[in-house]
Order: sequence, then C-alpha cells, then structure tokens
Amino acid sequence: MIISRLLASSALVAAMAAMTCAPATAQEREVRLTGFGALSGVVRVFGVNGKASLEAAADVVNKSGGVKLGDGTKGKIVIDYMDDRCNAEEGISVARRMAATSTLVGIGPSCSNVAEPLFGILQKKVGDAGDSGLQFPIFTDVAIKGGLAKISEWAFRNTPDEAAMYKALFE
Repeated sequence: MIISRLLASSALVAAMAAMTCAPATAQEREVRLTGFGALSGVVRVFGVNGKASLEAAADVVNKSGGVKLGDGTKGKIVIDYMDDRCNAEEGISVARRMAATSTLVGIGPSCSNVAEPLFGILQKKVGDAGDSGLQFPIFTDVAIKGGLAKISEWAFRNTPDEAAMYKALFE
C-alpha cells in the first residue's frame, strides 16, 4: 500500500510540475502541495502513511533537482499536511483553508465519508459561471467509495472503482 501511494504521489508531483507556482525567491520557486487526511483517531494510519509518501516523493524529486516549471525555471516541492480527523466538517474546513493559500492542489482525504460531502462543495463543472462552488483541485488518494469523482470536475481519484474491482476479483 505504501509503495502504491508513493508511486501515485510521485506521478502527481510530476503532473503538477507544468503548472504555475508561487515564487519562493528570485532564484528558487516553490510548488506547494497540501495533503490532508486522518492524522488522529482510529484510521490515523492512512493519514500517517499518506503524509510519509508525499514527503518521500517530494524528497526524491527535490534531490534530483526539483521540477522544471512551464516558464523554464526550477521549483522545489513543498509538502504541507493537515489533519481532517476523518470528519466531514473538518475536511471541508481544511479544503477551504488550502484554497485560500498558494497550495497548487489538495491531496486527500483518507475517508470516503469526508470526500463525498467535501466534493459536494466544489464547483460541479469547471467554468460554470452559475455555480459558486469552490474551484480547487482535490486528488483523492485513499477514499474509495464508488462515484466520488463524478460529483465534481474538480475532484480526481487514483483509486479503482471498488464495485468493478470486486467484480473482476470474484470472476
């Protein structure tokens, strides 16, 4: 599980490299990614592993020179991680706080019971002027309830469709 999360995190880091990032100094720029998940409570192991895998992926990228940004400059990955306590209200609060910072993308949550209501506050269709939902990309790395990514075009999943996965397994 940790290896698959590390690989998924590495792929996400590589995909984010082409996007605009906040300047750190005249010579170096930051690509800020914020993970969030359960760092406390009975499912805290998912948040602890998620944080560790994001930090490990960022370390690998940064030690190899960082990422080449769209304007040709180099950037270093900076990871923040927030505890949503596997609580929907806290997850929504975390997402709103991330969106108000220089964070490029949110990565989480650990729990489907957080993802579903959180995705419900996101704008449903990107660019819909009539939808005042939050316009902030969330990559869900652990929450696996079927149909989560269909709630909003701002929500992305790297986990399989659970129903299809079990169907294939039992066939």
